[in-house]
Amino acid sequence: MPFDINDPDTKAAVTKLTQDAVAAAVGDLSGLKEKNAELIREKKEAADKLKAFDGLDVTSIKNLQKHLETSEEAQLIAAGKVDEVINKRFEKMRIASETQITTLSESAKKAAEERDLFKNKYQSSKVETALRAAAEKAKVVPEAIDDVILRGAGSFSVDDDGTIVRRDSTGKIMKTADGKAYTPELFVEELKPKAPHYWRSSKGAGFGGDDGGGAEDSISKKMLAAADANDMVEYRRLRKIQAENRKNKE
Repeated sequence: MPFDINDPDTKAAVTKLTQDAVAAAVGDLSGLKEKNAELIREKKEAADKLKAFDGLDVTSIKNLQKHLETSEEAQLIAAGKVDEVINKRFEKMRIASETQITTLSESAKKAAEERDLFKNKYQSSKVETALRAAAEKAKVVPEAIDDVILRGAGSFSVDDDGTIVRRDSTGKIMKTADGKAYTPELFVEELKPKAPHYWRSSKGAGFGGDDGGGAEDSISKKMLAAADANDMVEYRRLRKIQAENRKNKE
C-alpha cells in the first residue's frame, strides 16, 4: 500500500512520534538543567569552603598535618598524657635556662678577669711612673732608675681614690713616724744610705763608686759598664741577679 501523507492515520502517527520526540528531548533537557544547577551549587560550596583558606600555604598545612601525625607530643596528648608533655617542656626550659646561665657566668668571669688585668696594668704603670719621676727628681743616675723602680714596685700600689700608697707585708698602709704618707719621693730618699751608687757624688766616682758595697757594688759596676756599652741584654741579666740577691737577703 502506497504511503499517503494525507492519510488521517498517517498524520496521527507522525504527530504522535513528533510529540514523543519532543517530550523526550524536553525531559533530557530538564535533566541537563538540573545536573548543571547541581554542578553550579557544588562549585559554589567548594568556593565558599576555600575562602577559609585564603592566604594559607597548602604545603605548610600538609607539613603541619604530617608533623602532628609523627610528633611525640601530639601522640602523647592524643593518648591523654598531658602531664608528661608539660614535664618534658619544663625539662627543656630548665636545660636551656641552665645553659644560658652558664654562658652568662662565663662571660661575666671573663669580663672580670679582663677588668682586673687592665686594672693591674694601670696600677703598675702609675706606680712605675711615680717612682721614675721621684728618682729623676732626686737625680738618680739614669742607668739606675730601672733598679729603683724594681725595688719599689712591689711595695707601692694605687688606693681606691687613686692615691699611690706604700704597704707593708701584711697589706697595711705604711706611714712615717709623724703620720705622713709614705710617698715614692720618700722611698727614693731613703735609698741614699742603702744604695749610694745610685748617685754620682763626684767626678769619676761612677755608678757604684767604691763604697764598700761588696758583691752588690760589683754587680752595679758591671751594670754601669753594660749600660755604657748599650748592652741592654747584659744589663737586664745583671739586674735580675741583683734582684734575686736582695730577695734572698730579705
